[in-house]
Amino acid sequence: MGAIVGVVVALTATPRAEAGVYVVRGVELQLPDGWGQRVKGPVTLLAPTKHKGRAIEVISLATMPTATPEALKTLLGSAKLEITGAKEITREGTKLVAASGKVVTPKGEVAVDILALPVKDKAVLLLSFVGADQDPLIKKANIDIMLSARIPGPRMTTMYAAPTKAGLVGPPPAVVERISKLVTKLDGMLRMPRPLPVKFEQCGMINAFYKPAAHTITMCHELYDDFIVLFTGAGFERTKAEKMAEGAFMFTFFHEFGHALVGELELPITGRGEDAADEIATLVLAQSPTVGHAAALSGAAWFEISSKKAGRQNVFWDTHSFDAQRLVTVLCLLYGADKAKYTPLMKSQKIPDSRLAKCSRDYPLRVKAWKGMMEPYKRRVK
Repeated sequence: MGAIVGVVVALTATPRAEAGVYVVRGVELQLPDGWGQRVKGPVTLLAPTKHKGRAIEVISLATMPTATPEALKTLLGSAKLEITGAKEITREGTKLVAASGKVVTPKGEVAVDILALPVKDKAVLLLSFVGADQDPLIKKANIDIMLSARIPGPRMTTMYAAPTKAGLVGPPPAVVERISKLVTKLDGMLRMPRPLPVKFEQCGMINAFYKPAAHTITMCHELYDDFIVLFTGAGFERTKAEKMAEGAFMFTFFHEFGHALVGELELPITGRGEDAADEIATLVLAQSPTVGHAAALSGAAWFEISSKKAGRQNVFWDTHSFDAQRLVTVLCLLYGADKAKYTPLMKSQKIPDSRLAKCSRDYPLRVKAWKGMMEPYKRRVK
Protein backbone atom coordinates (compact mmCIF):
# COMPACT_ATOMS: atom_id res chain seq x y z
CA MET A 1 0.00 0.00 0.00
CA GLY A 2 2.86 2.37 0.76
CA ALA A 3 3.97 2.50 -2.87
CA ILE A 4 0.43 3.37 -3.92
CA VAL A 5 -0.19 6.09 -1.38
CA GLY A 6 2.66 8.29 -2.63
CA VAL A 7 3.25 10.85 0.09
CA VAL A 8 4.50 13.49 -2.34
CA VAL A 9 1.90 13.61 -5.13
CA ALA A 10 2.13 15.70 -8.29
CA LEU A 11 -1.41 16.27 -9.56
CA THR A 12 -0.75 18.46 -12.57
CA ALA A 13 -2.92 16.29 -14.83
CA THR A 14 -5.91 16.09 -12.50
CA PRO A 15 -9.09 16.72 -14.54
CA ARG A 16 -10.86 19.92 -13.48
CA ALA A 17 -14.29 19.56 -11.92
CA GLU A 18 -17.17 21.87 -11.13
CA ALA A 19 -18.05 22.58 -7.53
CA GLY A 20 -20.59 20.16 -6.15
CA VAL A 21 -21.19 16.92 -4.28
CA TYR A 22 -19.41 13.87 -5.67
CA VAL A 23 -19.43 10.24 -4.59
CA VAL A 24 -15.80 9.13 -4.31
CA ARG A 25 -15.26 5.47 -3.45
CA GLY A 26 -18.68 5.27 -1.84
CA VAL A 27 -18.32 8.48 0.19
CA GLU A 28 -20.09 11.78 -0.56
CA LEU A 29 -17.68 14.72 -0.63
CA GLN A 30 -18.39 18.38 -1.35
CA LEU A 31 -15.59 19.53 -3.64
CA PRO A 32 -14.76 23.18 -4.45
CA ASP A 33 -14.71 24.51 -7.98
CA GLY A 34 -11.59 23.52 -9.86
CA TRP A 35 -10.82 20.39 -7.85
CA GLY A 36 -10.43 17.17 -9.77
CA GLN A 37 -9.99 13.45 -9.22
CA ARG A 38 -7.34 11.01 -10.39
CA VAL A 39 -7.65 7.29 -9.75
CA LYS A 40 -4.53 5.24 -9.00
CA GLY A 41 -5.53 1.69 -8.07
CA PRO A 42 -7.26 1.69 -4.68
CA VAL A 43 -6.51 5.41 -4.23
CA THR A 44 -8.32 8.45 -5.61
CA LEU A 45 -6.31 11.67 -5.47
CA LEU A 46 -8.17 14.95 -4.91
CA ALA A 47 -6.59 18.33 -5.53
CA PRO A 48 -6.98 21.57 -7.49
CA THR A 49 -5.96 21.39 -11.12
CA LYS A 50 -2.23 22.00 -11.66
CA HIS A 51 -1.58 21.92 -7.92
CA LYS A 52 1.73 20.20 -7.22
CA GLY A 53 1.49 19.98 -3.44
CA ARG A 54 -0.29 17.58 -1.14
CA ALA A 55 -4.07 17.54 -0.94
CA ILE A 56 -6.34 14.57 -0.10
CA GLU A 57 -6.15 10.86 -0.85
CA VAL A 58 -9.25 8.65 -0.67
CA ILE A 59 -8.22 5.06 -0.05
CA SER A 60 -10.26 1.84 -0.13
CA LEU A 61 -9.78 -0.38 2.92
CA ALA A 62 -10.73 -4.02 3.41
CA THR A 63 -12.15 -3.44 6.89
CA MET A 64 -13.14 -0.57 9.17
CA PRO A 65 -10.30 0.21 11.61
CA THR A 66 -10.79 0.82 15.30
CA ALA A 67 -9.98 4.17 16.88
CA THR A 68 -6.59 3.18 18.28
CA PRO A 69 -3.07 4.18 17.21
CA GLU A 70 -2.15 0.52 16.89
CA ALA A 71 -4.95 -0.19 14.42
CA LEU A 72 -4.32 2.96 12.38
CA LYS A 73 -0.55 2.94 12.07
CA THR A 74 -0.55 -0.03 9.68
CA LEU A 75 -3.19 1.32 7.27
CA LEU A 76 -0.62 2.63 4.78
CA GLY A 77 1.33 -0.59 4.55
CA SER A 78 5.07 0.08 4.29
CA ALA A 79 4.62 3.82 4.86
CA LYS A 80 5.07 4.62 8.54
CA LEU A 81 2.06 6.36 10.07
CA GLU A 82 2.51 7.84 13.53
CA ILE A 83 -0.79 8.63 15.28
CA THR A 84 -0.88 11.43 17.85
CA GLY A 85 -4.61 11.29 18.55
CA ALA A 86 -7.54 9.07 17.56
CA LYS A 87 -11.20 8.91 18.53
CA GLU A 88 -14.54 7.57 17.42
CA ILE A 89 -17.08 10.18 16.32
CA THR A 90 -20.70 10.02 15.15
CA ARG A 91 -21.85 11.86 12.06
CA GLU A 92 -25.56 11.60 11.17
CA GLY A 93 -25.84 8.34 13.08
CA THR A 94 -22.77 6.73 11.49
CA LYS A 95 -19.72 5.92 13.60
CA LEU A 96 -16.49 7.18 12.07
CA VAL A 97 -12.87 7.21 13.17
CA ALA A 98 -11.02 10.54 13.24
CA ALA A 99 -7.31 10.86 13.90
CA SER A 100 -4.28 13.08 13.40
CA GLY A 101 -0.65 12.26 13.02
CA LYS A 102 2.15 12.20 10.48
CA VAL A 103 3.49 10.07 7.67
CA VAL A 104 7.20 9.37 8.04
CA THR A 105 9.31 8.64 4.95
CA PRO A 106 13.03 8.76 4.22
CA LYS A 107 12.43 12.21 2.73
CA GLY A 108 10.83 13.61 5.87
CA GLU A 109 7.61 13.88 7.82
CA VAL A 110 4.22 15.07 6.61
CA ALA A 111 1.39 16.04 8.96
CA VAL A 112 -1.96 14.44 8.13
CA ASP A 113 -5.56 14.34 9.30
CA ILE A 114 -7.36 11.03 8.99
CA LEU A 115 -11.00 10.07 8.66
CA ALA A 116 -12.26 6.52 8.21
CA LEU A 117 -15.85 5.75 7.18
CA PRO A 118 -17.63 2.40 6.90
CA VAL A 119 -18.81 1.72 3.34
CA LYS A 120 -20.98 -1.39 3.10
CA ASP A 121 -18.88 -4.21 4.59
CA LYS A 122 -15.59 -2.41 3.97
CA ALA A 123 -14.24 1.09 4.68
CA VAL A 124 -12.76 4.18 3.09
CA LEU A 125 -9.91 6.27 4.47
CA LEU A 126 -9.51 10.00 3.82
CA LEU A 127 -5.92 11.17 4.24
CA SER A 128 -5.62 14.97 4.30
CA PHE A 129 -2.16 16.49 4.04
CA VAL A 130 -1.99 19.53 6.33
CA GLY A 131 1.73 20.15 6.61
CA ALA A 132 3.30 23.56 7.12
CA ASP A 133 4.07 23.81 3.37
CA GLN A 134 0.39 23.65 2.51
CA ASP A 135 -1.24 26.60 0.76
CA PRO A 136 -3.62 28.17 3.35
CA LEU A 137 -6.52 28.17 0.88
CA ILE A 138 -5.99 24.51 0.05
CA LYS A 139 -5.62 23.69 3.72
CA LYS A 140 -9.00 25.28 4.42
CA ALA A 141 -10.53 23.43 1.48
CA ASN A 142 -9.12 20.17 2.85
CA ILE A 143 -10.79 20.82 6.18
CA ASP A 144 -14.13 21.62 4.52
CA ILE A 145 -13.96 18.49 2.37
CA MET A 146 -13.21 16.30 5.40
CA LEU A 147 -16.13 17.87 7.26
CA SER A 148 -18.42 17.23 4.29
CA ALA A 149 -17.73 13.48 4.16
CA ARG A 150 -20.94 11.46 4.49
CA ILE A 151 -22.29 8.05 3.59
CA PRO A 152 -24.63 8.58 0.59
CA GLY A 153 -28.30 8.50 1.43
CA PRO A 154 -31.48 10.55 1.21
CA ARG A 155 -31.60 13.81 3.15
CA MET A 156 -35.09 14.84 2.06
CA THR A 157 -37.89 12.40 2.89
CA THR A 158 -41.67 12.63 3.33
CA MET A 159 -43.88 11.75 6.28
CA TYR A 160 -47.68 11.56 6.23
CA ALA A 161 -50.06 11.61 9.20
CA ALA A 162 -53.76 11.33 8.40
CA PRO A 163 -56.05 14.05 9.77
CA THR A 164 -58.02 13.15 12.91
CA LYS A 165 -60.30 16.18 13.16
CA ALA A 166 -63.85 15.58 11.95
CA GLY A 167 -64.43 17.14 8.55
CA LEU A 168 -60.74 17.76 7.85
CA VAL A 169 -59.71 16.03 4.62
CA GLY A 170 -56.34 17.37 3.49
CA PRO A 171 -54.58 16.59 0.21
CA PRO A 172 -55.67 13.36 -1.51
CA PRO A 173 -53.14 10.50 -1.80
CA ALA A 174 -52.38 11.36 -5.43
CA VAL A 175 -51.30 14.90 -4.46
CA VAL A 176 -49.15 13.64 -1.60
CA GLU A 177 -47.57 11.10 -3.94
CA ARG A 178 -46.77 13.72 -6.58
CA ILE A 179 -45.09 16.02 -4.09
CA SER A 180 -43.27 13.05 -2.52
CA LYS A 181 -41.84 12.17 -5.93
CA LEU A 182 -40.71 15.78 -6.33
CA VAL A 183 -39.03 15.59 -2.92
CA THR A 184 -37.14 12.47 -4.02
CA LYS A 185 -36.10 14.20 -7.24
CA LEU A 186 -34.92 17.29 -5.39
CA ASP A 187 -32.94 15.12 -2.99
CA GLY A 188 -31.24 13.49 -5.97
CA MET A 189 -30.27 16.90 -7.33
CA LEU A 190 -29.11 18.67 -4.16
CA ARG A 191 -27.47 17.51 -0.96
CA MET A 192 -28.74 19.10 2.21
CA PRO A 193 -26.26 19.31 5.09
CA ARG A 194 -28.64 17.35 7.33
CA PRO A 195 -31.94 15.44 7.09
CA LEU A 196 -34.88 17.62 5.97
CA PRO A 197 -38.18 15.73 6.31
CA VAL A 198 -41.30 17.08 4.60
CA LYS A 199 -44.36 16.40 6.76
CA PHE A 200 -48.01 16.29 5.72
CA GLU A 201 -50.04 16.62 8.89
CA GLN A 202 -52.84 18.27 10.83
CA CYS A 203 -51.62 21.58 12.24
CA GLY A 204 -54.62 23.18 13.92
CA MET A 205 -54.28 26.16 11.59
CA ILE A 206 -54.29 27.04 7.91
CA ASN A 207 -50.61 27.19 7.10
CA ALA A 208 -47.42 25.65 5.73
CA PHE A 209 -44.01 26.40 7.17
CA TYR A 210 -40.32 25.66 7.36
CA LYS A 211 -38.90 25.34 10.88
CA PRO A 212 -35.17 26.23 10.92
CA ALA A 213 -34.56 24.86 14.42
CA ALA A 214 -36.27 21.54 13.67
CA HIS A 215 -35.02 21.37 10.05
CA THR A 216 -38.47 20.39 8.76
CA ILE A 217 -41.04 21.50 6.17
CA THR A 218 -44.68 21.08 7.20
CA MET A 219 -47.60 21.08 4.78
CA CYS A 220 -50.83 21.40 6.74
CA HIS A 221 -53.98 19.50 5.80
CA GLU A 222 -55.94 22.63 6.71
CA LEU A 223 -54.22 24.61 3.95
CA TYR A 224 -55.33 22.22 1.22
CA ASP A 225 -58.92 22.27 2.45
CA ASP A 226 -58.81 26.07 2.56
CA PHE A 227 -57.65 26.14 -1.07
CA ILE A 228 -60.71 24.10 -2.04
CA VAL A 229 -62.93 26.63 -0.25
CA LEU A 230 -61.05 29.54 -1.83
CA PHE A 231 -61.35 28.35 -5.42
CA THR A 232 -64.91 27.06 -5.20
CA GLY A 233 -65.85 30.35 -3.54
CA ALA A 234 -64.30 32.18 -6.50
CA GLY A 235 -66.67 30.40 -8.87
CA PHE A 236 -64.62 27.43 -10.07
CA GLU A 237 -66.55 24.18 -10.43
CA ARG A 238 -65.43 21.38 -8.11
CA THR A 239 -63.12 19.47 -10.47
CA LYS A 240 -61.36 22.65 -11.57
CA ALA A 241 -61.14 23.87 -7.97
CA GLU A 242 -59.42 20.61 -6.98
CA LYS A 243 -56.85 21.04 -9.77
CA MET A 244 -56.27 24.65 -8.72
CA ALA A 245 -55.94 23.58 -5.07
CA GLU A 246 -53.38 20.95 -6.03
CA GLY A 247 -51.39 23.54 -7.99
CA ALA A 248 -51.50 26.12 -5.20
CA PHE A 249 -50.50 23.43 -2.68
CA MET A 250 -47.53 22.50 -4.89
CA PHE A 251 -46.58 26.16 -5.28
CA THR A 252 -46.69 26.51 -1.48
CA PHE A 253 -44.44 23.48 -1.07
CA PHE A 254 -41.83 25.04 -3.33
CA HIS A 255 -42.22 28.34 -1.48
CA GLU A 256 -41.37 26.59 1.79
CA PHE A 257 -38.62 24.65 0.04
CA GLY A 258 -37.20 28.03 -0.95
CA HIS A 259 -37.13 29.03 2.72
CA ALA A 260 -35.42 25.72 3.53
CA LEU A 261 -32.76 26.26 0.85
CA VAL A 262 -31.88 29.64 2.30
CA GLY A 263 -31.92 28.38 5.87
CA GLU A 264 -30.24 25.00 5.51
CA LEU A 265 -27.58 26.08 3.01
CA GLU A 266 -27.15 29.56 4.54
CA LEU A 267 -27.53 31.19 1.14
CA PRO A 268 -26.54 34.88 1.04
CA ILE A 269 -29.82 36.37 -0.16
CA THR A 270 -30.69 40.03 0.20
CA GLY A 271 -34.14 41.55 0.54
CA ARG A 272 -37.22 39.84 1.91
CA GLY A 273 -37.01 36.13 2.56
CA GLU A 274 -40.65 35.74 1.55
CA ASP A 275 -40.02 37.35 -1.82
CA ALA A 276 -37.02 35.08 -2.35
CA ALA A 277 -39.18 32.04 -1.51
CA ASP A 278 -41.83 33.10 -4.06
CA GLU A 279 -39.07 33.62 -6.59
CA ILE A 280 -37.42 30.23 -6.19
CA ALA A 281 -40.85 28.52 -6.23
CA THR A 282 -41.75 30.17 -9.53
CA LEU A 283 -38.32 29.63 -11.11
CA VAL A 284 -38.38 25.92 -10.29
CA LEU A 285 -41.95 25.48 -11.53
CA ALA A 286 -41.18 27.48 -14.68
CA GLN A 287 -38.84 24.69 -15.77
CA SER A 288 -41.90 22.49 -16.40
CA PRO A 289 -44.04 24.07 -19.17
CA THR A 290 -47.13 22.00 -18.28
CA VAL A 291 -47.50 20.88 -14.66
CA GLY A 292 -45.05 23.46 -13.28
CA HIS A 293 -46.58 26.42 -15.10
CA ALA A 294 -50.07 25.30 -14.05
CA ALA A 295 -48.97 25.18 -10.40
CA ALA A 296 -47.37 28.63 -10.61
CA LEU A 297 -50.56 30.01 -12.18
CA SER A 298 -52.61 28.44 -9.40
CA GLY A 299 -50.38 30.23 -6.91
CA ALA A 300 -50.90 33.47 -8.82
CA ALA A 301 -54.67 32.89 -8.84
CA TRP A 302 -54.53 32.40 -5.06
CA PHE A 303 -52.88 35.80 -4.66
CA GLU A 304 -55.30 37.46 -7.06
CA ILE A 305 -58.40 36.09 -5.32
CA SER A 306 -56.99 36.95 -1.90
CA SER A 307 -56.17 40.51 -2.95
CA LYS A 308 -59.81 41.10 -3.91
CA LYS A 309 -61.43 39.72 -0.78
CA ALA A 310 -63.92 42.16 0.71
CA GLY A 311 -62.63 43.85 3.84
CA ARG A 312 -59.06 42.58 3.35
CA GLN A 313 -56.52 45.12 4.55
CA ASN A 314 -52.87 45.50 3.66
CA VAL A 315 -50.77 44.69 6.72
CA PHE A 316 -47.73 46.87 6.22
CA TRP A 317 -45.59 45.10 8.82
CA ASP A 318 -46.21 41.62 7.40
CA THR A 319 -43.12 39.80 6.14
CA HIS A 320 -44.92 38.90 2.89
CA SER A 321 -45.41 41.36 0.08
CA PHE A 322 -49.03 42.33 -0.65
CA ASP A 323 -51.00 39.69 -2.54
CA ALA A 324 -51.27 41.91 -5.63
CA GLN A 325 -47.48 42.32 -5.63
CA ARG A 326 -46.93 38.58 -5.21
CA LEU A 327 -49.29 38.00 -8.15
CA VAL A 328 -47.27 40.27 -10.43
CA THR A 329 -43.97 38.75 -9.24
CA VAL A 330 -45.10 35.25 -10.26
CA LEU A 331 -46.55 36.38 -13.58
CA CYS A 332 -43.46 38.45 -14.37
CA LEU A 333 -41.18 35.43 -13.96
CA LEU A 334 -43.48 33.24 -16.06
CA TYR A 335 -43.50 35.94 -18.75
CA GLY A 336 -39.71 36.01 -18.66
CA ALA A 337 -39.64 32.24 -19.13
CA ASP A 338 -42.09 32.26 -22.07
CA LYS A 339 -42.89 35.69 -23.48
CA ALA A 340 -45.12 34.49 -26.31
CA LYS A 341 -47.24 32.30 -24.07
CA TYR A 342 -47.87 34.88 -21.37
CA THR A 343 -48.16 38.13 -23.33
CA PRO A 344 -52.00 37.91 -23.53
CA LEU A 345 -52.28 37.25 -19.80
CA MET A 346 -49.97 40.13 -18.91
CA LYS A 347 -51.94 42.46 -21.19
CA SER A 348 -55.17 41.38 -19.49
CA GLN A 349 -53.59 42.31 -16.17
CA LYS A 350 -52.75 45.73 -17.63
CA ILE A 351 -49.05 45.32 -16.93
CA PRO A 352 -47.27 48.19 -18.74
CA ASP A 353 -44.71 47.53 -21.45
CA SER A 354 -41.96 49.06 -19.32
CA ARG A 355 -42.52 46.39 -16.66
CA LEU A 356 -42.76 43.64 -19.26
CA ALA A 357 -39.38 44.67 -20.63
CA LYS A 358 -37.96 44.48 -17.13
CA CYS A 359 -39.50 41.02 -16.66
CA SER A 360 -37.69 39.83 -19.79
CA ARG A 361 -34.39 41.27 -18.58
CA ASP A 362 -34.72 40.04 -15.01
CA TYR A 363 -35.63 36.41 -15.66
CA PRO A 364 -32.22 35.18 -16.95
CA LEU A 365 -30.48 37.19 -14.23
CA ARG A 366 -32.60 35.53 -11.51
CA VAL A 367 -31.96 32.09 -12.97
CA LYS A 368 -28.22 32.74 -13.11
CA ALA A 369 -28.11 34.08 -9.55
CA TRP A 370 -29.93 31.11 -8.02
CA LYS A 371 -28.00 28.64 -10.15
CA GLY A 372 -24.73 30.13 -8.95
CA MET A 373 -25.76 29.84 -5.30
CA MET A 374 -26.86 26.23 -5.75
CA GLU A 375 -23.82 24.95 -7.69
CA PRO A 376 -21.75 23.86 -4.65
CA TYR A 377 -24.61 21.69 -3.39
CA LYS A 378 -25.50 19.89 -6.61
CA ARG A 379 -25.04 16.15 -6.63
CA ARG A 380 -22.80 15.33 -9.56
CA VAL A 381 -21.88 12.15 -11.37
CA LYS A 382 -18.18 11.75 -11.88
